[in-house]
Amino acid sequence: MQDILKIRDTRPQWAFTLLVLSLLTFVCVAKAVEIPQLKFDVSRSNPCDRYAAQKAGHDKLLAEKGLLVSTAAAPDFFFVLQPGDSQSRFITEKQLRMPNVSGLTIRLRLAWLERADGSYDVTFLNECVKRCHNTGDCYTLLVMGGESSQPWLPQNLNRYKKAAFMLSSYASDPLCVGVHVGCGVSPPGVSEEQHWKPAMPRPAIDAAKALIDVWATYFPNQAKLFAIGLPDAKAMNEIINYGIARCPGKFLVKGNALKASPFALTFPQHQLVVSAGQRGALIGWECVGSTKEARFGGSFAQAYANARTMANAAGKPISYLAPYQPDIPALGGLR
Repeated sequence: MQDILKIRDTRPQWAFTLLVLSLLTFVCVAKAVEIPQLKFDVSRSNPCDRYAAQKAGHDKLLAEKGLLVSTAAAPDFFFVLQPGDSQSRFITEKQLRMPNVSGLTIRLRLAWLERADGSYDVTFLNECVKRCHNTGDCYTLLVMGGESSQPWLPQNLNRYKKAAFMLSSYASDPLCVGVHVGCGVSPPGVSEEQHWKPAMPRPAIDAAKALIDVWATYFPNQAKLFAIGLPDAKAMNEIINYGIARCPGKFLVKGNALKASPFALTFPQHQLVVSAGQRGALIGWECVGSTKEARFGGSFAQAYANARTMANAAGKPISYLAPYQPDIPALGGLR
């Protein structure tokens, strides 16, 4: 596996800049891309292919291997969160091998990927992918946002369109089961959730749809994960409906504030996820933090019970539940 994915301009820099400014689009043909030869074993069974076509008896096999929590309806999928604040703190192979860990959410920052010469440094990403291959765990890709107050402007949005394009070689990896599609339009300082106040600007809504299109184009077989935000539930439902139609069976709506207490099924953020599941979306959650934080309000088992309550209301299994690193051991006690 090569550590660095290189990209080089094949047109004069001034021409490329003019093209971006005039057409306001990301033009992939302006780049000649040298894709790394990632050695993926496409013959192996994907341990999380609920996101793709179901295989007969596959869920039962996973439960027997102890990879997933068994429920009456289906197993639930637990993706531990790779810390997004540092390239030196890894989720270890030992942690990935712990009971009920289904996979890893690899959180990345544009600053870790982009180089001044236009090339992409995927050293950190490949280290995470290597660990997943060593343990047989699946993974999702999350390029964190929150870098601009106007993320819909072409010079900002195109960075995330380029990220989808540049990372598209990972789409051939059977362990890559999902990509997070809304990060590029999240408000300033927010990595993924759409917490626009008082309302999500119309250009941001349109940009979110455009990013869904881009990620769906380069990652057609993966789940497209979208993290909701409040208070603009109307905008969220517009984007959710678009995603469900654009990515049938592969659009996952998640809330990033799962905790033990307080909890009520009627909370607006929970209702958004439940109603999305009822309309055909896959559903999931990310924890608000670790159980070590006071705001979590109790144990991980309590938070998981809340997620199960919401999943039952939606009539769906939990396709994605992401705990923080300190709570990985708690997954073993959920059987």
